[in-house]
Amino acid sequence: MTERKVKQLVGAMAVSEGAGVTVHRSIGLPALRHLDPFLMLDHFSSDDPDDYIAGFPDHPHRGFITFTYMLAGRMEHRDSMGNSGVITADVRDQITLCNRAAEAILGHTAVEIIGHPLNEVLPVVSKNIAPHLTSVRNTDEPVVGLEISHSLPQRGPVDWRLNLSPLKDANQATQGVAIVLDDMTERKRLEAQRRLFERMVSPAVIEQLNPDSLQLGGTRADIGRRGSDHGQAELRPV
Repeated sequence: MTERKVKQLVGAMAVSEGAGVTVHRSIGLPALRHLDPFLMLDHFSSDDPDDYIAGFPDHPHRGFITFTYMLAGRMEHRDSMGNSGVITADVRDQITLCNRAAEAILGHTAVEIIGHPLNEVLPVVSKNIAPHLTSVRNTDEPVVGLEISHSLPQRGPVDWRLNLSPLKDANQATQGVAIVLDDMTERKRLEAQRRLFERMVSPAVIEQLNPDSLQLGGTRADIGRRGSDHGQAELRPV
């Protein structure tokens, strides 16, 4: 067995990231710039929500891959093109965490969401997901791809897809449910637009166009005659 000696000890340094979250970084410091292809290694731990609730606003990953090792808690890490919200609820269905994407999808701020029961924050869909929440807590089995269509006062009709999974502590005891929420409204709209487009246009034309980039519809107009001798036309938008 070959012995390997420690050449150098490098302590982690506290670094402020995102919207003010303090992480302890080892790889990525000037003393450890030579560990290519690893860009950074951060450690984070806190029992105080104020230390991390600000989160990390949308930011580009430029193609690199993230790897997260969780000892306890829950996190959803996506690049800036994602639109997934993350909500966690305890055994009493009280919301304990939500990220910025969840705020945007639900139309409420974190202050209006965290600490409130699910049936208060999501009154329209709470009855639909309640049996699934109970199932996840009782069986420890996730529920994947649950789709719900409903209407929000500020947005109108919306389409959501939910993935529910058990939320466990360090001892693997279930403490609640984590909900990953995807807003599928725009995708559903594009799919419906594509289907309509494919019914109206021949396949030969479709092959040369991108239906997703087209705006179907039109502008109504009232055309009236003016000047009988020259046949001039007047276009007046309605």
